[in-house]
Amino acid sequence: MSGYRFAAFTLELATPLHLGCGRVGMLARSHAFVPGHVIGYALAAQLGRSKGGKPEDFQAALCEVAANALFAPAFILDRQGRIEQDWPQHPERYLSGDHHVTLHLEKRSAVESALFEVEYLAPRHLYGPNKGQPIRLGGGLWLRDSKLAGRSWREWLEICRLGGELKSGYGIVRCTDWQENATTFHGWGRSQPDGLHLSEKDSRLWGPSLDTITRVGDAPLLPWTGRRYDFSRGAGGFGQRIESAVLVRLNARINQPLSLIPSGQEGARWGCWELSEGF
Repeated sequence: MSGYRFAAFTLELATPLHLGCGRVGMLARSHAFVPGHVIGYALAAQLGRSKGGKPEDFQAALCEVAANALFAPAFILDRQGRIEQDWPQHPERYLSGDHHVTLHLEKRSAVESALFEVEYLAPRHLYGPNKGQPIRLGGGLWLRDSKLAGRSWREWLEICRLGGELKSGYGIVRCTDWQENATTFHGWGRSQPDGLHLSEKDSRLWGPSLDTITRVGDAPLLPWTGRRYDFSRGAGGFGQRIESAVLVRLNARINQPLSLIPSGQEGARWGCWELSEGF
């Protein structure tokens, strides 16, 4: 995979993050990690606003962002700056929720939309040995250039808003570390220009991996959908269409070496792990 180089970054949460993963009754659930497509769309939204904020500006921004980087997920880090190995087993340490009431009078007669709870990734550890400490997220990009539209990628990460419920003040992060040409993905695997290289000792393939990766074990196939901007609907069309689902495995165990890269194909598979070219 020519023309790319890897950069690792660390985000610290200033406010809660709602990283939607479906709804159960009155609860709008959240992931405890940031999917790669969420980072890509957040950067595209910020770039689109800087270009003028018209639908055609956002469409051009999305194309520019997608053409210049591949977006891996971002995961909770431990005190040493490595991916926390047991984060999927302890959601109570990271996830909390707020109750919301809709302000749209015409919808208040529908109980499920009038009163609901939004789950979120908390800015600080809620329980466990790190209780009270800021939650840090480690992610990575495969970049074609060190800048996007004349500004460094780190600058864009500083000002973008991640996830949903932005009207409630969610989604503000700070980029506390940026390492271009980093050789590991926060202590996980070997990061090189041609992708992420994992061995059996790396134990897990964190995040969503496409069903085309068959040499992993113990994780069921799950439907994975991505919301995207629908420019055909004109102004306000962002996030109005649900992509057709793809099948992924979440946090699958590794049973042999793998070489991976985040998918650059826009849609539901954007940011999901796939086999690197030539593997």
